[in-house]
Amino acid sequence: MSKRYYLNNIIYGVLIFVFTSYSLYQTEYNYLFIPFLFLNAILFPFSKYNIESIVLKFTSQDFWNKGLFMETPAKSGGELLFHLFAFIFAIPLCIIVLLKKVG
Repeated sequence: MSKRYYLNNIIYGVLIFVFTSYSLYQTEYNYLFIPFLFLNAILFPFSKYNIESIVLKFTSQDFWNKGLFMETPAKSGGELLFHLFAFIFAIPLCIIVLLKKVG
């Protein structure tokens, strides 16, 4: 992963962090979730990169650019779900990758 890839994708992580932090700000236990959300925002580009590399081992780049995944308004919803999935699983995926590299 390059520095440019990380900087381009950290923006998505920070935006998701800001929106979720704002929605949790009004809850009683918001201080419990903020550190985890911040860590997810930092690890988001790594998670996205790992998911993309795993998926591209089993599919081709052409598969993601034609058919259901053509540039249509419906594709935006799919990309949103992908980014939310990558944000939610940022910590577990990075732990798994680190354990695989160490062990």
